[in-house]
Amino acid sequence: MKQQWVKVVLRRRVFVILLVLIQIVLIFMLIAGTVRYFNYGFWLVNLLSVAVCIHVFNKHEKAAYKLTWIFIILLFPFFGGIMYILFYSWSNPKKHKKQLAKNILNSRASFYLAGNQLADLIESHPEFKPMAHYLQEYAGFPVYTNTKQEYYDCGEAFFKRVLEELEKAERYIFMEFFIMREGIMLNSIVDILEKKAAAGLDVRVIYDDLGCFMSLPPDYKTNLEKKGIKCFVFNPFRPIVSSLHNNRDHRKIITIDGKVAFTGGLNLGDEYINAVERFGHWKDAAIMLEGDGAWSFTLIFLQMWNMKHKGGNGDYASFYPGKQDNNRDWGFVQPYADNPMDEDNVGEHIYTQIIIRQKNMYT
Repeated sequence: MKQQWVKVVLRRRVFVILLVLIQIVLIFMLIAGTVRYFNYGFWLVNLLSVAVCIHVFNKHEKAAYKLTWIFIILLFPFFGGIMYILFYSWSNPKKHKKQLAKNILNSRASFYLAGNQLADLIESHPEFKPMAHYLQEYAGFPVYTNTKQEYYDCGEAFFKRVLEELEKAERYIFMEFFIMREGIMLNSIVDILEKKAAAGLDVRVIYDDLGCFMSLPPDYKTNLEKKGIKCFVFNPFRPIVSSLHNNRDHRKIITIDGKVAFTGGLNLGDEYINAVERFGHWKDAAIMLEGDGAWSFTLIFLQMWNMKHKGGNGDYASFYPGKQDNNRDWGFVQPYADNPMDEDNVGEHIYTQIIIRQKNMYT
């Protein structure tokens, strides 16, 4: 037990956390010391906080972002305004936003390679017109048919199906997750990825650095690359106080050959399949799309992948698997995504519309 604690203390993650905490303490000491030694310093700092609140309120930003900062500044007016200025000056999301916007623009036409069934959806289900039109015309995610859908009500069923489909991969496997934790689930998947990469398939993995900060070793990216698996660590966490660290990748995506895709609330860790117990029995859900609609997830993944690999394959259409042969009436699907760097909460808007339009079954 003593050796385990020594290892924990000596880990790089612990030093990073300590460095961040030291910076925060120094900033507060600097502000407090400055106010103490200057006449009218207290009133100037509070006036600055009021001015910053007005500035934040008038910015063209997401409402949740503005409300959070205004709440913090008003709750701690002595430090809030200066903290906002420091955080804003130490972040540089503009180049990331510009690159992601470019990727989205370059890939937009490729979403329609599998067709566009918006008119058919509106004709069959006119009640969905506002949401479907918003997602396609504004957010850029079209409506598809010819797509089989399977729902999994637990991680165990999802995991079993994922392994089956990964074994069938012929061209590429793309995966993007917020949390990955070594164990039965992740290691079993990586074993298949390694085998497929050795067979010549294009295998790529994106994981969020902060989401995996305490669950993966620092050299995990290198370990994957040694297995032939291309890897992109999203927004690496640095020992610097910056609001840029708030931009995280919470996606859970697996796309195989552009023909099959998985998504849902499940990350890759043994607790999600109840192989270990963390917070009692874990109950989460996922869905698999097989057919034209799965193609959308390939493009969503590549938009993020090309954030890092600017010299990568920008020809999104080259990954298109061609029209699927299902040709059955499985209804309509409209996969969509959100990202931490745009100026609109697409997911929030859709969920709000779903809740508002939900019929009361008791009336």
